[in-house]
Amino acid sequence: MDFELNVANAEAAQARLQDRLDAAQPRDLRGLDPQGLVMGLAALIKSISADEADRLRTLDGVLGFAFERVQVLQDCALVLWHTLNARAALQPNKTQHRVAPKTIDAAEALRKRMLRLLAYHLDDSPKVERRLAEIRAGRGHVDTARDLQKLADLYGEFTAAIEGDARRYNANDATEAHRLAAEILGERTDGDADDEIRLNDRQRRINAVLAESHAEVVAAARFALRTSGRAEDFGSLHVLARRG
Repeated sequence: MDFELNVANAEAAQARLQDRLDAAQPRDLRGLDPQGLVMGLAALIKSISADEADRLRTLDGVLGFAFERVQVLQDCALVLWHTLNARAALQPNKTQHRVAPKTIDAAEALRKRMLRLLAYHLDDSPKVERRLAEIRAGRGHVDTARDLQKLADLYGEFTAAIEGDARRYNANDATEAHRLAAEILGERTDGDADDEIRLNDRQRRINAVLAESHAEVVAAARFALRTSGRAEDFGSLHVLARRG
């Protein structure tokens, strides 16, 4: 199949995928090299012959398989490639600011404590639980700082529900959360920090759509190509990442 990693193709793929990405639940793919995964997917997609594509197309609508998932998988590889490049481009723009380890330790400890308190008192609220789930999904120093800001907002929003917990609630925690967040983000430009968060979120949404589409395409390909000796070429994401 025709497949070329370039900006024009990636931007077109982004437009096609946008609705799926907006609806996706962000997901981490642990233990995978994302650049290797892009290269492995690219090689796999390019290796699909016209005849093999036709065989896959005959399965469209069978047991829930949609042939459009092949295009979705291609689009995910393109957008992931573009996103990784955008994240790499941010690196030279970061200041040499180094956050003290004790600040990070304090921030992570406060984040955990505030999360526990809010979950204990408000876990029965689906709206709050969704917000807490987003906070729990954060990774890295920038996410920790942004999480503290969100937690401080929740403390202010639900003070009445949590301030009676004499053992867990500390009235100063919200202020301390903002202070630690500012210290972590202090010497990073707001634009860099916001771009990093946006790109991290996009990558995790791509992961979700990619993993789902890959599973469907692989299942269909292993059936359609079971007598051709090619079925095993459609490996897991970990296998593809290692091949890349």
